[in-house]
Amino acid sequence: MSRIIIARAFACAGLVVAGADTAAAQNAPVARTATLDEITVTARRREESLQDTPLSMTAFSAEQIQRGGLSNFSDVAKLTPGLVFDQDFGANDTRPSIRGLPATRGRPPVGILIDGIDVSSEAIATAGGGNLMNLRLLDLERIEVVKGPQSALYGRVAFGGAVNYITARPTETLKGRVNATIASDETYEVGAAVGGPVGDSGLLARVSAGYSRSDGYYRNTVSGENIGGYEAAQLSLSFDYSPSDTFSLTGFLSYGDQENEQQPYYQYSTVDRSTVPLPLPANVAGQTLGNLRLPVSIQSLLPGPLLARDVVQVSVDPRTGRDYAGSSLESAFGVVRANWKLGSATLSATLGVLDATAGNLQDIEGYGLADAAVPLPAPGGVAEPLGSAFEFNTLDDVRQLSQDIRLGDLESEGTRWAVGVLHWSEEAKQSNQTFATILTAPRASAALNTRLINSNVSAANSRRDTEHLSVYGLVERDFTDKLSVSVEARYYWEDFEYDFPTSILVLGAGATPLAAPARPPQVKGVKIDATYFAPKMTVEYRASDDALVYFSAGKGVKPAGISTVGVFNSIADNTYKAESLWNYELGAKTSWMDNRLVLNGAVFFMDYKDKQVSTLVVDTTQPTGLRGVVSNASGAEVRGLELEASLMVTPQFRVTAAYTLLDTEYTNFVEFSRNSSNIALAGRCEPVVIGSGSQSNQCKLDLSGNALERAPRHAGNVTLAYTFPLAGESSLIAELATQYQSKRYFDQYNAQFFDSFVNTDARLTWDRGNLSVTAYVDNVFDDDTVRSGFTQGDFFGLFSSPGSRSYVVIAPEPVRGGIRASYRF
Repeated sequence: MSRIIIARAFACAGLVVAGADTAAAQNAPVARTATLDEITVTARRREESLQDTPLSMTAFSAEQIQRGGLSNFSDVAKLTPGLVFDQDFGANDTRPSIRGLPATRGRPPVGILIDGIDVSSEAIATAGGGNLMNLRLLDLERIEVVKGPQSALYGRVAFGGAVNYITARPTETLKGRVNATIASDETYEVGAAVGGPVGDSGLLARVSAGYSRSDGYYRNTVSGENIGGYEAAQLSLSFDYSPSDTFSLTGFLSYGDQENEQQPYYQYSTVDRSTVPLPLPANVAGQTLGNLRLPVSIQSLLPGPLLARDVVQVSVDPRTGRDYAGSSLESAFGVVRANWKLGSATLSATLGVLDATAGNLQDIEGYGLADAAVPLPAPGGVAEPLGSAFEFNTLDDVRQLSQDIRLGDLESEGTRWAVGVLHWSEEAKQSNQTFATILTAPRASAALNTRLINSNVSAANSRRDTEHLSVYGLVERDFTDKLSVSVEARYYWEDFEYDFPTSILVLGAGATPLAAPARPPQVKGVKIDATYFAPKMTVEYRASDDALVYFSAGKGVKPAGISTVGVFNSIADNTYKAESLWNYELGAKTSWMDNRLVLNGAVFFMDYKDKQVSTLVVDTTQPTGLRGVVSNASGAEVRGLELEASLMVTPQFRVTAAYTLLDTEYTNFVEFSRNSSNIALAGRCEPVVIGSGSQSNQCKLDLSGNALERAPRHAGNVTLAYTFPLAGESSLIAELATQYQSKRYFDQYNAQFFDSFVNTDARLTWDRGNLSVTAYVDNVFDDDTVRSGFTQGDFFGLFSSPGSRSYVVIAPEPVRGGIRASYRF
């Protein structure tokens, strides 16, 4: 509580001081112009004003990144309505989505690029996530968020949109910066960058480095230590070389090493009686379907919001007695681009390389108790007195190679064009030692069993090789000085080869120590390949110098694949088809009042086919009695509205606002299941017979009409910025930024949901040309709404309530405050 009071008082005191300084400096010069700054973007592979780009997009300048402290993907999502950032099995398991397209299965729907190079990667052991997406940001010139499918423009990714990080380039004169941050929770950050000409060679170079750490903002009551902290170091080099007017060479090299502690989780399950009986539909409750008798109720959370708890208590590593190590990510990235001027056309050749190692060692059931004396397994000892233990233990090596050649003239008047070819490949390997232990005898300890027997679980060595080849073409024609039409398309081939992982589940009575069983034989060398075509057409009408209206129709494709999550059952059970969508969009970009007011908007409709989903079916040959099956929902639709506005009310006062409305609906989604949790959460069951045999009797769950999971209906933000001119050509900038997001359903059953929330951040910056100091408070009102989480089998209730689920949610970040300082030279 003291931290909250201090943070709020600090912010309020800063605003009072600002007012006092203003009264003493009425005749000081104004630090900001009376018109809005123009932002130059490169989303369409050319430099153009954001207001001249016929795309729905949000861009952040270097000044916004620095002053706002944008350091990772979640910071970007917070300020971009329609972009949602979810996190699941640790800091590396990231799940961004744009315009309500959820990351449920397969490749994430949002492309992540650095200087136009795709660095997206699909996780192997978790569904729908990516293990390389939360790279900490370093020395950026701009961030561009493009909404809607961009498969034609960006290649193999950008099914629902793309986020492109543009790195800072060296300058023709010596320039640099030094910055430092000190904040709550023992948070520190230092960074520096310097760049300029290297002798008289025509070479420009820029070097940057940074280090940051935080102690974590929650205390694990089991270990008594803080968790959720991080430590990261980054180093980068960029260069530009232009020996002639017709040739240039640019490059960017970076290295990063970051470690994130065990995530602070809350768990809801039978172990602490936080779940309650949820009745099955009356027409099947207690009835027999084939060879299975359904219960009258199943232990579950009731439909409603997922709430935060008072304390965090996760298990410690039974081998060390300390908190689990958490997640780590070490990455090296490089891109080199050569440009040749050939008359009016330009030939570009780009080479990108990424080498990354990502590790996870975490308690994943999200509940723990302090060590105590336990008698079983014999001979007993001191260990966590719980009958279940579930740890997530993976090590991934990812290598990517990107080669792009493009020839085009995108600058001429009349007709513009481009053609290109892209080759992208990835080799992803994983060593997976994840396992769960379940003992059923009273006072038996799964942790003790783990320490005694399973401390050296054999690894499942998994692999996924991806080869992508595509050709791209664009033709853009000015029919009049007001009307332009462009047509672009990408045709691509993708080949996959898999070695499948397996996980271990240990069941037993606990009277005798249980050894980890031998892993099942791995499935190796399974191949899948497909071709896709992604066209897009855009019509632009320049109504005036200050008004652009556009219409576009584009297709997005998310490739087919084979699920590599959990225990591999069969190729048929794990194979899913490609997802596809058509996006139809009408938008306008306008400026008014001599560019003191900018109003942009877009309405869109997305026809979404074959969404990749997963479900459970009864299988008596499995230890849990259930088997995971991956399939495709037949269809969904998304209707949306996006609005953005910026207004210079006075030369000192600026207001920016953005809003996104999403109306999402499964139009045809039928699931067949005998899983008690699925039936209870759906709240309906139509008994049907599918095929023949003892398991042919199923519940038909018609989820048509339900909203897409993880998609907020409303999202928006408002930022107020007031510049107080001070003496000596300095100024004080007070900013208040508020974000709102409505509730998001947890899954396709639309039962549990993440509640709506309002977050407010405050900043006060003293700026004097080269020097700026910012005092900030994030989450001023200490909103504790849960924003991310996942579900899994309730291992604590496997025998008392078969088929029940546990819910694990990530503890939200509390109020935090600090001071950032930056010196530019």
